[in-house]
Amino acid sequence: MDQGGVRGPRRMQIAQAFLTDSGVGDAPLTFARQSIDATGALFLFGNASASGFETRNEGLSAAMLDVAEGSWTDSAGASGRLDRLFAACARFIDAAPTVAEEGCAGWLTAAWLVRGLLHVQWLGGDEVWLVPEQGPPLRTHGHTLKPMHGAQEAPNVLVRGFGRTYSGSQPEQVPTPWEVGRGDRILMLSRGVVDGVPSDRIVASARATSTQEGVDMLVTMASPARPYALALLACP
Repeated sequence: MDQGGVRGPRRMQIAQAFLTDSGVGDAPLTFARQSIDATGALFLFGNASASGFETRNEGLSAAMLDVAEGSWTDSAGASGRLDRLFAACARFIDAAPTVAEEGCAGWLTAAWLVRGLLHVQWLGGDEVWLVPEQGPPLRTHGHTLKPMHGAQEAPNVLVRGFGRTYSGSQPEQVPTPWEVGRGDRILMLSRGVVDGVPSDRIVASARATSTQEGVDMLVTMASPARPYALALLACP
C-alpha cells in the first residue's frame, strides 16, 4: 500500500503483508495500525491472546490496538505519549475477560517518527529495523530467550508481555531516538519473519527499489508455516 502526495511524513511509501491462520491477506486493522499527519507518523504492531492455548486472537488484538489508537489521540500535545499508550494497553489486557487462570496476554511494538527521529518502544517478540542507504542497520531485539542466551538454537519463547503471565514486565525503548535520513528504510517485523530470514537478506530486501518489491522479497523467504506480519516504510 503506497501513500503520498503531501510534504513530510505523509509522503512515506508504505507496503505491508500478513499471513494469518486463514491464509495470506491484508489484515492491517487486526495486527497493525498507522497514524500519519503533518507532524509525525506512528506505526503499531500488536497481538494478543485470550489464554495460554492460543498464540493470537484476532478480536482481542484489534481491540487492544483500538485502545492504543484512542490513547494516542487523547494524549496529543502531552509528554510521554508512548508511555501512556503502553499503560493503556496494559490496563486493557489486565481487565479483558478470559476463562483461563493465567488471564489474557498482549504484545505491542510502536515506532514513532517525528522531526527526523525514530522513537521505538516494544514489549514482546517483534522487532524494528532502521536500514540506511549505506552502512549497517540499527535494530531492536525481541523479548525472547534467543537474544538472552545469544544462541541461534535457544528456544523462541517470549519472556515479556502484558498480562499476569508476564507479571512485572515493562516495555523497553531505544535509549536515544534514531536519526532517520532521506532514503532510509524502516522495517517492522514479527518473529515469524525475523526467525526465518537471514539478517543480510532482510537488509537487502529493505534496500529494494520499492517498498512493495522489498515486502514481496521478504514474503517469498518467510516460512509459510508460521503466521507473520511485516511492514516496510521508505522515508522521503
